[in-house]
Amino acid sequence: MRMPENPVMFLATFGGTGNAKKAPGTVGTLAGIPFCALLLLLPLQVQMFVVMTAILLGIMVCERAAEELGEKDPSCVVLDEVLGLAVTLMFFPLSFFTLVLGFFLFRFFDIVKPWPVNFFDEKIPGGAGIVLDDVAAGLCAHLVLALILYVF
Repeated sequence: MRMPENPVMFLATFGGTGNAKKAPGTVGTLAGIPFCALLLLLPLQVQMFVVMTAILLGIMVCERAAEELGEKDPSCVVLDEVLGLAVTLMFFPLSFFTLVLGFFLFRFFDIVKPWPVNFFDEKIPGGAGIVLDDVAAGLCAHLVLALILYVF
């Protein structure tokens, strides 16, 4: 896995983790766990500000990376997966159980792409589509995680 020199590609590939030969989305999501764990230590309002700001910046970064690579949604661009995981875990208490379950739920919704995730994936172009389908997957995973944590 090689680390990109271009700052846009460095961010879009989350430090080069998106260049993994196999399952770059999963590798990128795994690499995002420490970022998300740190995020959960922040006050709720700060978590929301950081995630919303990161989503807006992520849209611009992913748009630029897709343009540079000449692809609609390059598999090496995994910043969107990290942002989706952050949405999944936002506001929950930091625990090993929450991180692991949140990771698997997010990957499920990101890979299967049920409605409304597939709407953003198929209908929204550019960086917004790249990021917002993962945000939608994160919201779906967040709701299921909340239900599981409430029940157990």
